[in-house]
Amino acid sequence: MALVSVSIPADAWSAMATTGAALVALGFGVAAERRAQRLQEDADQAQARSVSAWIDVEPGTQVNGPRMFAMVQNNSAEPVWEVVAYAEDARPDDDPTEIAAHREVVGVVPPGPPIRRPLPWTPPDADHAPLWVTFRDNGYRWWERDERGEITRWFGPPPVDVPPWSEAWRAARAKSMKVSRGRLKRRS
Repeated sequence: MALVSVSIPADAWSAMATTGAALVALGFGVAAERRAQRLQEDADQAQARSVSAWIDVEPGTQVNGPRMFAMVQNNSAEPVWEVVAYAEDARPDDDPTEIAAHREVVGVVPPGPPIRRPLPWTPPDADHAPLWVTFRDNGYRWWERDERGEITRWFGPPPVDVPPWSEAWRAARAKSMKVSRGRLKRRS
């Protein structure tokens, strides 16, 4: 059995080495770009993560039942703007299957203690009533914090005339997310 020797010219080796080096550099560049994008996303979400919302129930008397309050707190160093809180309002007297919404415009929430806004009703399950909040941060980015505490970035203001648990809200969010493809991931 004879061995066959193949001779590769030096120019070919040089071309392969250059191509390999270019591919390695491209890989490092893509990794660095992804890392920079993640850092930018974290920076964009920093103020949004510092905004929280919940429902506070104050026990009532025999004459006046319990009272509910929408609580919004901003633990960041800067105010948040155009804050709107949404709470479910089950109205069994109208239609027990219908869930209406109460929309409470809070406005500006400065850093510090929670802003407390009375809600005009107390639902049957007041201890587990969900609250959604939407707001604009100081970078003019729109955010939603849902009833589970998850943050979603909106690319434009969220609708104010429909409740967050409605199909119309989900459709508007999906449309906003289509606009965002390639700019920022949807969930934190």
